[in-house]
Amino acid sequence: MAQPANDAQHSLDRQTIPGLLASVAQRQPTAPALIHGERVYSFAELNDAARRAATALSELGIGPGDRVALWLPNVPAWPILYLACCHLGAIAVAVNTRFRSVEVADIVARSGAKLLACWPGFKQIDFLSILAEIDPAALAGLQTVVVWGDTPSTLTPSTLPPSIARLKVVPFERLLARPPSERSRAAADAPCNIFTTSGTTRAPKFVLHRQGAIAAHNARVARSFGFNANDTRQLLMLPFCGVFGFNQTITTWAAGAPLVLMEIFEVDRALALIERHKITQLFGSDEMVDRLLAAQLDLHGGGDVAFPSVRWAGYAGFNTSLNDIVARADKRGLKLAGLYGMSEIQ
Repeated sequence: MAQPANDAQHSLDRQTIPGLLASVAQRQPTAPALIHGERVYSFAELNDAARRAATALSELGIGPGDRVALWLPNVPAWPILYLACCHLGAIAVAVNTRFRSVEVADIVARSGAKLLACWPGFKQIDFLSILAEIDPAALAGLQTVVVWGDTPSTLTPSTLPPSIARLKVVPFERLLARPPSERSRAAADAPCNIFTTSGTTRAPKFVLHRQGAIAAHNARVARSFGFNANDTRQLLMLPFCGVFGFNQTITTWAAGAPLVLMEIFEVDRALALIERHKITQLFGSDEMVDRLLAAQLDLHGGGDVAFPSVRWAGYAGFNTSLNDIVARADKRGLKLAGLYGMSEIQ
């Protein structure tokens, strides 16, 4: 009786990230996978966009083993470019949007990234000013910059920061105009993610993961937590660039459920999205939960359940002054589950 279980285990470990998404897209092509503002991507549309981006990245010289630096807030370009990298056997390098010139230069240079994705017009983060502080020699390995969103009207080849002035600048939407790739080089053993993690050295350490490990881990999480396509709706308050938010994303899709994006965490915006989309699961830090509870109390008072649609929320404890967060949330009708993770093991 043990052999079928071993076979199933082996089969799960041989899964790929694009294969995980494609299987859901085949079962439920029109079901929503990604919601960003008013834009809703079905699983079929997300799968198609990833294949189109894979074609475009290949034409830009990205192939197996090449590194693509994703320095973006939570916008659809991040997972689409990530999935495209997986199709090509390339490696997505997660660059935290909190990093500034020293960290960005170090990570892009040390990883050997050939392409950098960013959002020059994002109001909350001045990407261009950060790039302007970087010595062009530090980004000598870059060949292309992909830009998401509307770029500033002043952004022209002559006004680009010196660190990227020589590079080809390509709007993200242009990538999606290419035909979808017909062949995928996705493989369970292919490396696909580089995350940064703190350590005893001054510079962030790199952690490399392969597709099969990520796909299997998140499929197991979705099954263990009981996430499913019928009654699971998740809000992504955490950044794609960290394993906490990244695994929430892949786990949600492994369950065939929709993920609602927040570009960055904003309390009022989160409250509105929870109510609008009837969110069933939240994941975040203890401070995020504390701020949500306080804001909801200010808006509605303390008589009702804080978030009626949310069945439970997972949190990570970082602030020792919030050790009572579980008890306080419970009094408001919000069940919290403590979670732990690290870049090395997801």
